Amino acid sequence: VWSFSPVRGEDSPTTDASWRNIMVPGAWEYQGFLKYDGFARYRRTFTVPPQLMKESLVLLMGWIDDFDKTYINGKLVGSTNDGRRYGESQSYQQQRVYEIPPGLLIGGINTIDVVVEDMGNYGGIWGGVVGIATKENYRRYVR
Repeated sequence: VWSFSPVRGEDSPTTDASWRNIMVPGAWEYQGFLKYDGFARYRRTFTVPPQLMKESLVLLMGWIDDFDKTYINGKLVGSTNDGRRYGESQSYQQQRVYEIPPGLLIGGINTIDVVVEDMGNYGGIWGGVVGIATKENYRRYVR
């Protein structure tokens, strides 16, 4: 379960009262946000097992409709936006896999924040694998 909040723009702040729980992956339209197009924020906290702190890790964010900017602990780790308009963009079909820079994760609570822009139809983190993997395990997975 992730925290979710529709927002007016990609830099819009959220209040504690605006967050709702949502399942990831799954389009937000199926989870109470019918016909919502525009920007939304996702947030999730997590801890990293000590044995993984020195590993090379990747963040798997599945498929996102349409565009995203993904942050860990406030630092941008990746984004996808093909710059095309509604009906032309193919970004929603791209698996998001972002490298986690060494030293970014901390031994306590870490936070993933994802700003999603949906141009129309269904939106959100709608499918695919979502999680953190070592680079080696990810390479084996995609082979």
